[in-house]
Amino acid sequence: MIVAFVVGTAFGAIFLGSYGNGGSSASSFLLHEVLFTQEGACSPAVYAAPWSVVLNNKSTIIEPPGSVLPSNGNSASPTFKNYSVIVFAITAGTYDYAVLPDGMAQSTGIVTVNSPDAPVLVVGPTMMCSTTTSVTQGGTP
Repeated sequence: MIVAFVVGTAFGAIFLGSYGNGGSSASSFLLHEVLFTQEGACSPAVYAAPWSVVLNNKSTIIEPPGSVLPSNGNSASPTFKNYSVIVFAITAGTYDYAVLPDGMAQSTGIVTVNSPDAPVLVVGPTMMCSTTTSVTQGGTP
């Protein structure tokens, strides 16, 4: 009997033991973490929220939990860093993924899982960054 227990704190997490293309041996039930991490755009870094990852067109995790993806883009803020990682606990195999909503530079791809952890860097959100600079002369703003 195989028992899986996944604990998530600030990250979304899900077990997808049956979606990999592993065999029937006990080793095919070994779970690996796939971490989808937003790189953050601009300086200081801003992160998109809400956002989600769909794995093998079957399972979706959204951050922050319980959010609804907007149909016309998303918001970005440095305060969304707590929601910048999505974690799947899955068996070894090859998986298709899609990052939603549109606006992330890397929206689809394939990840091969065969080691303890498989990181996937998600570049985005795609946005224009600007910097505001204040100049004072003579000590008077």
